[in-house]
Amino acid sequence: MSAESFDSLTREIAALRTQCEEFRVRNEMLQYHLDRERRAVRELERELQEYYGVRGIRTPDFSRPEYDPPAPLGWGKDKDE
Repeated sequence: MSAESFDSLTREIAALRTQCEEFRVRNEMLQYHLDRERRAVRELERELQEYYGVRGIRTPDFSRPEYDPPAPLGWGKDKDE
């Protein structure tokens, strides 16, 4: 291996290590924000349960099909064509 190719590979490895470290830091930041959002969701769910509990209303089960978003409109039979 020539000295030039060795230097080129060394520079490429250094650049890849730097990029890897940048991705690791970005991943940690995104994980931090995701954890904050999850905590916020849990807090809102807790508040919703308290709200329904105070009023004696059963908490809705949002996993049921009637809470699914409507299907997008599209082309087809019985639709505007």
